[in-house]
Amino acid sequence: MSIGISRGAAVAVAAAMLLVPGALFAEPPPELTELAQLKVKVTAVEVIDTLYDGPSDQAERHIIKAAEGTRIVVVTLKGSAPRPCTATFESTDFSCSYEKPVSGHGGKKERGSAIGPAVAASFGEPWTFFPGARTASFYLYEKGDPVVLKIAFVVPLDVNNLVVRHPGFSAGKAVIPGKNR
Repeated sequence: MSIGISRGAAVAVAAAMLLVPGALFAEPPPELTELAQLKVKVTAVEVIDTLYDGPSDQAERHIIKAAEGTRIVVVTLKGSAPRPCTATFESTDFSCSYEKPVSGHGGKKERGSAIGPAVAASFGEPWTFFPGARTASFYLYEKGDPVVLKIAFVVPLDVNNLVVRHPGFSAGKAVIPGKNR
């Protein structure tokens, strides 16, 4: 069973564990410092037009829409906890790299590369949007618990695949479905 909570709630839980040892766990699980041990891989890729961070009746609901010439690509990464642990995911750690057409010498079409930041993430909870903000979520996992991360990127229409980037692991290539695309 995994548990996900925000940074503020994490502080409260940590304080409760210090004040009342054994309140949630017999002993707090150690931090997983090598996120590569989660062995996350790309398992799904979908293209959407609009992304919402909550139900339609939510008062302050945020929306991301694909601008003209772009699309929102949601990449699902899955792995599993190697042992009981705490894993921390920070929003600004995720980005993607992709190839795109560029003009070369003499107007000749060539391929160049670009890097784009993640615009939203779901670490097992509703979407978290982070236009320029750094947010962190930490999760408590038992051994073998599934780790599911959904990361959203806005990319140009002519991008056919991308690579999800994170300083702690490599998840592989995500092939974008649909026509040019």
